[in-house]
Amino acid sequence: MIIGKYINKSKELKMSAQYKCRQYEQSIKAALNLKGLPKILYADNKSVSISAFVKAYGNRADTKAKGLFLHRKLPFPFNHKGVIIIREDSVATLAHELMHYKQWTMKNHWLRRGPFKTAYYNLFYYFYPTEVEAFDFAEQFIKTANLNDEYLYYRQLRQALKRNNFKSLIVVAILCILVGMDIYYLLKDLES
Repeated sequence: MIIGKYINKSKELKMSAQYKCRQYEQSIKAALNLKGLPKILYADNKSVSISAFVKAYGNRADTKAKGLFLHRKLPFPFNHKGVIIIREDSVATLAHELMHYKQWTMKNHWLRRGPFKTAYYNLFYYFYPTEVEAFDFAEQFIKTANLNDEYLYYRQLRQALKRNNFKSLIVVAILCILVGMDIYYLLKDLES
């Protein structure tokens, strides 16, 4: 009986978080000057198979992400609008993903990734131009909306991502130095 009480309370909290996100959809749309919105799916939405969208998107869809904006290889009628999937019901995540939607509608070239951009994105996600813009917008929006708890959490999340990506940057720099030294000594040996 007590367990049932906590399960029901958990469902209520989940629904209230999703309700809060839905309440901010139009505010974020206005802040971004969007003409329309893509299809927005929340993780517990049973009417549409979220896993089908992620599978159709291929391996590029991050399964650990709190939110996703999908815009390629989507089934009709979503192929022209895009789909946002919110796995963690937070206004910051919604704002972040809606910024990606705006970038897509503006045809931001950083969303089209070749091998170099993909490597850059995978190694330095936090510093990738589209991510910087999305993180900045989401943080500013939740700060302006006075969502203080969410703002503090989002700031901590950004700091953790920044630290992890900075470590990647250091490792890549060290590897480049080592490879450069190997090439230098190889060329020096060839001259001798």
